[in-house]
Amino acid sequence: MITSDTIKEIRKIFHSYDKNHNGVLSAGELNRFCKSMNTYFTKSELRMAMEIIDKDNDGHVNFQEFIQFVLEDE
Repeated sequence: MITSDTIKEIRKIFHSYDKNHNGVLSAGELNRFCKSMNTYFTKSELRMAMEIIDKDNDGHVNFQEFIQFVLEDE
């Protein structure tokens, strides 16, 4: 079960990787998050990950897309 505390924690994580504070994660910001989780992508793999995670295809990962990515195995 996903609690409001879980969402708050994920939001904190999201904002800590949103270095320019624009409310979305760029490919580079997402890559830094993944590296912190010991997941390393080549440029090609990162591009494919962005295509999967970025549901609205705007070139960035918003919080809704990020939380779906983080919680997809829950």
